[in-house]
Amino acid sequence: MPRLLHSIRLEHLELQSILKEFKPDLIISDNRYGVYNTEIKSILITHQLNPMGPKITRPFIRGYIKRLCNKFNELWVPDFEFENKLSGELSHHPKIKIKAKFIGCLSRFAGMEIYRTEKLGIFAMISGPEPHRTSLENILRKRLKQSPGKHVLVCGTPNESQAFQDENILVYPHLADEEILRLIVNSETVIISGGYSGIMDLYSIGRGAYLIPTPGQPEQEYLANFLDKKYGFIKLEQKNIANIKGFEVSKTGVQKCTTEIESFILESLGN
Repeated sequence: MPRLLHSIRLEHLELQSILKEFKPDLIISDNRYGVYNTEIKSILITHQLNPMGPKITRPFIRGYIKRLCNKFNELWVPDFEFENKLSGELSHHPKIKIKAKFIGCLSRFAGMEIYRTEKLGIFAMISGPEPHRTSLENILRKRLKQSPGKHVLVCGTPNESQAFQDENILVYPHLADEEILRLIVNSETVIISGGYSGIMDLYSIGRGAYLIPTPGQPEQEYLANFLDKKYGFIKLEQKNIANIKGFEVSKTGVQKCTTEIESFILESLGN
């Protein structure tokens, strides 16, 4: 909590410095609680209204987040309000007493063209804190070598630059969004770490995937459990990867729905 408070103060101070140079009509904050201004309409985008954690602390955390959200003029939740909910109790909980606008699924793939150029076996993309990221990379590389076909592994290491071939696996440190999309739609099976942004990306293009939650990350563990067997998603724990006999083909055509956030922005500017 002290670290969060410190981050919020730094964000708020940095914004005040930016506002001395720029004069925006609207501020949109992507899950940054300190990015608001009392004299400029400020909107917070977040799905974390009821963070997972010890049950005894959740009422306090919900109340604290409500106070933070109330500093903004509007709260936008990147999820669906009634059907096809992706975030579960993170955004939908009877004890969440915050007025919010549900804006649907947001994705970095919005507006991109989908091209089918080749047939790949497994596309895996991982991220997360060390040492869990490296541990997962090593487990996946060993397991993918045992699976016939041509596979791709994106390791989530932006400080590295060189791709390399490891037997039947093409290993990338990181990739541009357009290339990630191309590889996803050309792969039979998709495996990702279980973060919410990645889940929205896949849902928006109608792809299911194996979701691997990072150990010790309550939100990822909750999402993997909540979405297991829904919309083509399958929970896969890191400790079970080595023992899985075969990977299922990730479902396609589950749903295709991406919010064009520009329409919400224009609406807010008009109000």
